[in-house]
Amino acid sequence: MSRPSFSIGIEEEYQTIDPETRDLRSHIQAEILPRAKLVTMDRAKPELHQSVVEVGTKVCRDIQEAREDILDLRRQMITLTSESGMWLAAASTHPFADWQMQEIHPDDRYKQVVEDLQLVARANLVFGLHIHVGIEDRNTAIHIMNSMRYFLPHILALSTNSPFWEGTKTGFKSYRSKVFERFPRFRVVFGESGIGWLPYLIDRMDNEYLDQYRDIKMKLLPSEYWRRQCRATFQYDLIGTKLIEDMGVETLMWGSDFPHPDGIWPDSQEFLTKELTGVSAETKRKVVRDNAMKLYRLGN
Repeated sequence: MSRPSFSIGIEEEYQTIDPETRDLRSHIQAEILPRAKLVTMDRAKPELHQSVVEVGTKVCRDIQEAREDILDLRRQMITLTSESGMWLAAASTHPFADWQMQEIHPDDRYKQVVEDLQLVARANLVFGLHIHVGIEDRNTAIHIMNSMRYFLPHILALSTNSPFWEGTKTGFKSYRSKVFERFPRFRVVFGESGIGWLPYLIDRMDNEYLDQYRDIKMKLLPSEYWRRQCRATFQYDLIGTKLIEDMGVETLMWGSDFPHPDGIWPDSQEFLTKELTGVSAETKRKVVRDNAMKLYRLGN
């Protein structure tokens, strides 16, 4: 079997720093961005806050090419910011900057984000490193993503670099992840997980929180966070489909696991009829179609 082909790209978000105060410095729209776009051939762009500048490599054939491209972009951006009397820094959060003092980039899309999310968007003063991998075969991509889930805690542990927030030692190695948790558009999907186990766990989390962990001071119950930000998929789950309302119909998505050997295709319709007996037509439509289309923005 031949190795699957893939492409790779890297995005980095940098802090623009005032050399005198060491604080974040806004106004990249006037001071850096026009020249950066010209020098990098439009591979530099603004972010929500004006004290953030993002660069992205071209689509690369392998990790070596991506490494060379991102290093070249770093050199160009360091030169540009130095010539503008600024420093460039790469870390997930700034140790003492006040998010309330940051200016928003004048872009219609960002204005809409702030209009929709208000303080949550303004307070999301975090900086990221994003690695995009394009895999030609979609089935291979799913296999790789499922395998990668095991390594996510390890990657987080290796990449932590944000222990401070607004001049405070937070007690977390990665406070960026805690800031990002407040973003209500963030979604976690449990793929190929089944759903029959979820009602017990959701109920248990609520009970444990109310009984043992109220000092954590969460704004919502665990079950409410689940309904707002988590999704789960299932294929054939007679127990789970009897408890849809306990999990929230909007949190569930059906999938046939095609073309894996343990998938139910080409008998999908037969299995769906059996496991969704007694479920309303509206609920069926949401679970089988609408929820996935909404989550992944697949259109009408």
